[in-house]
Formats: sequence, C-alpha cells, structure tokens
Amino acid sequence: MRMTYDLAHWGGKLPKVSGQCITYGRTTLLAEAVECFLRQDYPGEKELVILNDHPDMTIVSNHPQVIVHNHTTRFPTIGGKRNYCCKLCTGDIIFPWDDDDICLPHRISYSLQQMKNKHYYKPDRFWYWSGGRVSPEPKRNTAHAMGCFSSEFFWEVGGYPEIQSGQDIALEKLFEGPRRNVQDIPDEDIYYIYRYGGTQSYHLSSYGYGKGFSESAKYVSKAKLPKEYVLKPHLSNDWVGLIRKILDAKNNGDTAYSPEASITPKKEDRTKKPGTTVRVVDPALPVPVAKPVVPTEKDYEFSRLRGTNLYDHKEILLKVYPELRGVVTTAAAGIRRGNCKGCARNKYTNPITAQLMSMRYDGRDLSALIPIIGTQGVQSLQEAGR
Repeated sequence: MRMTYDLAHWGGKLPKVSGQCITYGRTTLLAEAVECFLRQDYPGEKELVILNDHPDMTIVSNHPQVIVHNHTTRFPTIGGKRNYCCKLCTGDIIFPWDDDDICLPHRISYSLQQMKNKHYYKPDRFWYWSGGRVSPEPKRNTAHAMGCFSSEFFWEVGGYPEIQSGQDIALEKLFEGPRRNVQDIPDEDIYYIYRYGGTQSYHLSSYGYGKGFSESAKYVSKAKLPKEYVLKPHLSNDWVGLIRKILDAKNNGDTAYSPEASITPKKEDRTKKPGTTVRVVDPALPVPVAKPVVPTEKDYEFSRLRGTNLYDHKEILLKVYPELRGVVTTAAAGIRRGNCKGCARNKYTNPITAQLMSMRYDGRDLSALIPIIGTQGVQSLQEAGR
C-alpha cells in the first residue's frame, strides 16, 4: 500500500476528481463509503457527489467535499441515475463510488498514477469480503466500480445504458478499445474491497441482469428510515490494518489467513414506518420519468426485427420510428455491439429496445424520450416543432 506516487504525467496541474455515488436506503453503508472518500490521500481537488432518490428520506452532509442531491422522484433505471449523477459531477476524472464497498486511502492517487493515457484506468483484482471475513487471496474480476475514467471519455461513448443491474458491465463494453486500460495490480497495491453477503442490506447484482428496481424498493420499504439522515462518516473496521495483516501473513508463508472483519452497525428496523417526509428537489436538471404504457404495434415490430451490428440497429430504429431521424446518433451510441437475437426474444439485452418496450413516443410529452435519446435529442425534436 503506497504512500508516494508519480503524478508527473499530469503536468503542473492535477485533475479535479469526482466520486460518483448513487444511493437508495443504505444509510449505514453510505456513511462508511463517505469516510473512505474523506480518507483519500490524493493531494488534488476532489468532491464526492451523492445522489439519493429515496422519496421519504433526505440526506444531509456537513462536509464541503461531500455534496448531496436529494430527489423525491425515483429514477426509472440505475443507468439513468448514474448518468444524472455524472452530470452533477464537476471533476475531470470520475470514480464510481459504490455505497456498499470499501476503498483504501490510496485508491485515487494510485489510479491517477497508473492512468497514463488520462482517460481510463482499472485494476483487474480486488479484495473480497463476505460473511464477516476478508478473503486471503485477491479475486480477479471485471468490477466496473473499482475503475475510473475521464468525463470526456464517458460522455463520448454515451454514458451508461438505461437499464437496471448490468449497466456497469454494459458501459465497460462501450469503453472497449485502445483507451480502456486494465492492468494487473500487485497485492500490496490493491485498494478495493468488494463486499457481498452479510452487509445487512440488499445487493443489486444479486437480483440478476436487468432487475433490481422493484426488488430493492421492496427491501427498503420494510426498513424504518429517518425523514432526515445527517451523514456521520465512520469505519466499521480498520480496513488498512486488516489488509496489512493478510499481506504480512502471506509474506510469512500463511496463504490461508482470513481475518475477521464484522460489520456491526445497528440492525435496520424492518418494520414499516409511519409519518410524513421532508422533500427536497434539486431543480438543476430534469429528472427523466418513465411512464408505464402498453407497447404499441411499433414497439413489437422493432422487437421482432433482427440485426447483425450497430448500424443495422440504427437503420431498424429509423425505419420503425422515423420521428427519431436526426437525433438517432445519441441513441445509437448506447446500443451495445453484437446482434440483436436477444431483442427478438424480448430479453431486453439491448438498452434501446428495453426503453422502447417500456415507454412509447408521445408527441405531447417529450420528457418520456429523455432516457432514449438524451436531453439534447429532445431539444432537437422541440426545435423541429414536434
């Protein structure tokens, strides 16, 4: 675990860093994620942007580096929520900062040291925590949340696809190319602790690809959460010390040493809470709202058509939805590479298909198109008089 870094390739000015942290009803875990951010040893400017869309709870921060945006309308997809959070970020480099994992103090500094191309960096391994213990051996994984990327690169590929669980992997596919720099990382430099079972909260990926919206809401609805939650950053364990113990044990030939690291927050009260709520809305950006509607014949036609590559998808989209001509490039950027056989089976593997199957174009309410073609696309349609 390093204490000195070579950041000379950034020139005389270090980039501003933004932590992108979305949260929903996981207050205790969030407080620990915030503490991890505040302990970062990065010497440059940094901010942690937290986006909370729990309708019955307002989160308050008293730290200038921790900026909280509360919304009373829940975002229809995790991908859309992450995109909105990234719009609120003002940094040059964006770090996904998941509210249920642990980042050691050297994460930001080490990542920017390794980011020679100034656009993307991600290690290939993390420490794994489950059931109250840290694994004795790091695990190799493609976890999106332990990486970072430039704001420029992020918006160039179109941001996160508008889906639930799986939006992180989908973005990694959009990043694929010469600028996506994934590196092997020595054990002593690993900075990410991925926590899975035993956190006393839900885990989005456990619900399966494309799921998690209703499942997480059902889980959180049973918890007694305060109307206003004032962040009190803290750690449940000496995570740096625990990792040092593992490394020392390995150096002494003990490759099976697995230290206990129990999370001991107050167990959530799983009874439904009564009462009114405090509502705070940030008016800076429009919140995309998905309207549940019955799919039209066009929607089914689009889902049945097959394509073999990104360009086929684009042409199919224009053929079925001619009203999107002129703004389809934004939508096309979010289409994942490959064929659309899954789309034809209505498996919703294509983010554009998923959106068109869950909402349809309505000339009287262009806001429904925001998740499909983006705010700029909607503005183009408005200017065209649609």
